[in-house]
Amino acid sequence: MTSLLGFHCVIVLVVVVFDILGVSGEVVLEPTVNMTEDEKTSQLLNYLLDPDRYDKRFRPKSKGPPVYVLCDFFINSFDSITETTMDYGVSIFMRQRWTDPRLSHNDSDPIFLHDITRLWTPDAFFTNEKSGHLHTVTVENQIARIYQDGFILCSTRYSLKLACYMSLERFPMDTQVCKITMESYGYTTKDLIFDWHADKPIQTDNELKLPQFRISDIVTFNCTKSYTTGSFTCIEATFTLHREVGYYILQAYLPSIILVVLSWVSFWISYEAAPARVALGVTTILTLTTLDSGIRSQLPKVSYPKAIDIWMAVCLVFVFAALVEFAGVNYISVYEKKVKKKKKDLEELDKLYAAKQHQQSREEVSMGVNGNSEFIELKNRHKDEPKVYQPTVELDGSTTIDKPKRNPVLTADNVDKASRYIFPAFFITFNIVYWICYQAW
Repeated sequence: MTSLLGFHCVIVLVVVVFDILGVSGEVVLEPTVNMTEDEKTSQLLNYLLDPDRYDKRFRPKSKGPPVYVLCDFFINSFDSITETTMDYGVSIFMRQRWTDPRLSHNDSDPIFLHDITRLWTPDAFFTNEKSGHLHTVTVENQIARIYQDGFILCSTRYSLKLACYMSLERFPMDTQVCKITMESYGYTTKDLIFDWHADKPIQTDNELKLPQFRISDIVTFNCTKSYTTGSFTCIEATFTLHREVGYYILQAYLPSIILVVLSWVSFWISYEAAPARVALGVTTILTLTTLDSGIRSQLPKVSYPKAIDIWMAVCLVFVFAALVEFAGVNYISVYEKKVKKKKKDLEELDKLYAAKQHQQSREEVSMGVNGNSEFIELKNRHKDEPKVYQPTVELDGSTTIDKPKRNPVLTADNVDKASRYIFPAFFITFNIVYWICYQAW
């Protein structure tokens, strides 16, 4: 009798187990009388995550094929693109999808779970991450949905600072390619495989705008990496960022152009007003240097010249050349004054010599030229005198002094007049070449 009773108990236990598990292995719990829907869900969730039947330390089908995890990102904000540290900030919703047969159930509605630490989750990390955190205001921004067939959708919100190595040769007309790379930390491709979701793997907010950049393209691809410890699954998304040059036109290019044009004002100021021209030249040089220093402070110290460096250097050369032009004009004006003074002195000497010659002619006429010993002695005395000048006697009896020859075109006034056209012509030519080269490159 006892053995028969034990046999019936075993039969009943087997039937109950099969009723719970069902034919497909899904968890089927018989509802208790008068239980609410929330209580039923809570009972089901407690059973699914019972440590005695579910061990989150092991991946789904730990001895079977690899777990395929489909990923997609929603870009909530894209900011803090910093050239000095070569990184950028981004806020994302990361969604991951995979199937865990151990969590299949018979509820037609998905089960929501906020504490995803109770689940097995892929050990993903961002390879180019500098810092990051999970948002916890007002609660931890993470949730998992467990569907009937064990399909899991896990969503978490992160703020990340990611490295972005930039090439700044064309700055500020450059285009940068920044990336976000996610890789498995411990599972090799034999256990875990990441892949992008087929439908819009990267989504952005419609109102997403960057202060200095425009996102022109987003590309996603797989980047499985091989190390000495094995091959690890990896996915990557690249953002092509085109810099808007408007800010630098207003803050760098236009002020530098104004300073260069301002330096040309000295060409219309008289070269005799030396303090005014020197003060104008020095002021423009110092202002342009300060402007250049302010721009450089926002950029990393790189070994190659940037487009903005070439522009500021050429502008500085033009401003410095305007100051050097005044030095040349001042030298020419001083030389002209010396020449005029020498000419004046020679003209006075010419007048004295002519008067002396006229006096000698009158003496010759009065004394005669045939054998007068006093006249011969006077003439010989004047003949032996050293001549510091060479007058020329004209046919009409007048005399002129041989003047030093020089180029009559190279005068201070002519140099200033020529500079008024040469400097703008060269600067306009430089602008044409500069903008064509960097816009077409």
